[in-house]
Parts: sequence; C-alpha cells; structure tokens
Amino acid sequence: MAGTTFNLEDLDPPTESRFKVEAGMLDLIERLQSEGLSQTDIAVALADAAEEYVIRLATTFELDHKDTRQYRN
Repeated sequence: MAGTTFNLEDLDPPTESRFKVEAGMLDLIERLQSEGLSQTDIAVALADAAEEYVIRLATTFELDHKDTRQYRN
C-alpha cells in the first residue's frame, strides 16, 4: 500500500467507546482494590498493559499494511 501513513489521530476512539472503556477500567480498578492491590500497583500494571496492547496493535497494523516494494534495491 504505497503512500499509506499511520496517523495517531485515526486511533482516537469515539466518545461513546471512550466512555465504555473508562467505565470498564474503573470497575476493574475498584475490583482489584477490593482484592488488596494498591492504587500504584494497579496504575502501573494498567499503563504497562495498555502500552503493550498498543504496540501489539501497531505491529499488527504494520505487518498487515507493509509495502514490500520499499525494501527492494
């Protein structure tokens, strides 16, 4: 796909999706706190997991949309 660019603005979720994700995250945080995890542990784990998920998505996107012609001499 020559000329295809990966634009972070394309990844901004619609407001409704963002609301659902945040609501689910807050439910998860509340449940984890009730199981004894600290706010710090939860925040760091969520940040790490989110980063890994974004990297996985980006890698999948790049592999699915790689233009092999750009690597030819």
